[in-house]
Amino acid sequence: MNKLNLDKDTIPENYVFIVDNITSAFAIATWAAGKTISCIYECKIIDWRKADYNALFDIILSDVKKINRVSVEVPHPYFMHSPNIFMTIWKQKKFIKNVRKIFKLDKSKTYVSCSTSSILISNKTRVDHVLIDEGMGSIIARHRPKSSFLKRTFGGIIIPFRFAFDAPQITLSNDSHPAIELHLDYRNFRSKAYETAISSLIEKTEESDCNVLVLLMGPGNNGSIHIKEGEWEYDKYLQFNIKVIKRFIEITKLSANTVFFLKTHPSLGKSPEIVAQLIKFFAAKNIQSYGLSSLINFEESSSLPAEGMLKYCNFQYLLSADISSSVWNVSHFKEVACYVPLREIIDFVKAENSPHLSVYNFQERLNKETGNWVNFF
Repeated sequence: MNKLNLDKDTIPENYVFIVDNITSAFAIATWAAGKTISCIYECKIIDWRKADYNALFDIILSDVKKINRVSVEVPHPYFMHSPNIFMTIWKQKKFIKNVRKIFKLDKSKTYVSCSTSSILISNKTRVDHVLIDEGMGSIIARHRPKSSFLKRTFGGIIIPFRFAFDAPQITLSNDSHPAIELHLDYRNFRSKAYETAISSLIEKTEESDCNVLVLLMGPGNNGSIHIKEGEWEYDKYLQFNIKVIKRFIEITKLSANTVFFLKTHPSLGKSPEIVAQLIKFFAAKNIQSYGLSSLINFEESSSLPAEGMLKYCNFQYLLSADISSSVWNVSHFKEVACYVPLREIIDFVKAENSPHLSVYNFQERLNKETGNWVNFF
């Protein structure tokens, strides 16, 4: 496939961006800040999670000049369980047919989005496209073992939802795979609305010279289960988070004025119960801590990308209590030290019978592919 020769300062005129999730919104905002683009807001219908996607995408993309913006509500492509591959293919083809009825694309345009976009999935054989990393899954997909040559080569033809392994791609990570056409830098993200919404958080991090952003473990972000916001039992997750935070404090030997800022996964909403209990844990140890939702003036605060906070705020550490694409997007710039309790996480998800254990086991390989900048402990 011919190289597209994309660069961070110019966006081709025939590109249309499909904003289908937080990740694509952040990447597009990073590339297109101050520029004019055509875009589609893809708002997915998810039973277990309700969110105002238009407001969320607007706040992330506030510094992007949007023309011809449309908002489309579509079903989510990845919650269709099937007993075998043949039923999967049938369901995916039916899904594609239905989405094509909802929204049609212009074949003269090139569409830029994630491999999770219902609209792009349904039109991938009809239009030129460039893929934005949807998370660490995109990096893993690029480095599938050589033993799966047939899957990599023909999967995009046989499996309706799968994209060609050599499709042109855009990443925030340090991955050097030949399919990468453009590397973005999270520090180039710009959004006045985002910065204003987190202004109290910015001010609070300026009060200390040692701040830790903690991405909490919870059901839903470990891939084992999806539970409606406010309807999950949090005790075992509370204990797990306490365990890894204690271990982190032991190995880093942080200063007495260290402040911890607690962020829940978007699928969990604000999760006030677990945050309140963790604040009590820190208080008992005379450590300052805050729940991010109390410092952010935005209803969907848990959905705001962590990378934006790391760009605008005075954080020295990122502790991810579960695997997260954020560590791969920021660690190689070496401005924030990234820590992940990998062995503890793997043991935990094994006990939870996570169907995505292979993703957790791939983390060390992923670290190697991106420069070994993440500290596993």
